[in-house]
Amino acid sequence: ESILKKNISLDKFIEYYLYSLYEIGEYEKIIEIEDLDLEKEDILKYFKAISYEKLGDINSALEILSGIYEKNPDFMDIEERLRKIKGEEVVVVPEEEVIEEVEVIQEFVQEKPEEQRRGFDERIIIIY
Repeated sequence: ESILKKNISLDKFIEYYLYSLYEIGEYEKIIEIEDLDLEKEDILKYFKAISYEKLGDINSALEILSGIYEKNPDFMDIEERLRKIKGEEVVVVPEEEVIEEVEVIQEFVQEKPEEQRRGFDERIIIIY
């Protein structure tokens, strides 16, 4: 707020300003901000959408997020937010973890010694 009073252009620090307003729960202030230049427009729309979501206006949030997603599907966490709002299950698995799990499974399979299966009587005795 004090930066705005010094007549510094909002588009120079809009990301930080919007994030700060969002964190302190000033959703209405975010929604009231007028559209900016095209470079920062998606950031403003994104914060307006998540503000609408927090205020319970899910339809407005979906409309804005869908518009951003159509133009730029890789924008921030837009796809995850859309799925969350629509009630779809969001499962995010980093590729590195999957590769590591596959390697571990392959190592386990390769290291497993060949052994014969014990008979039923032997298994009962071992358990006892």
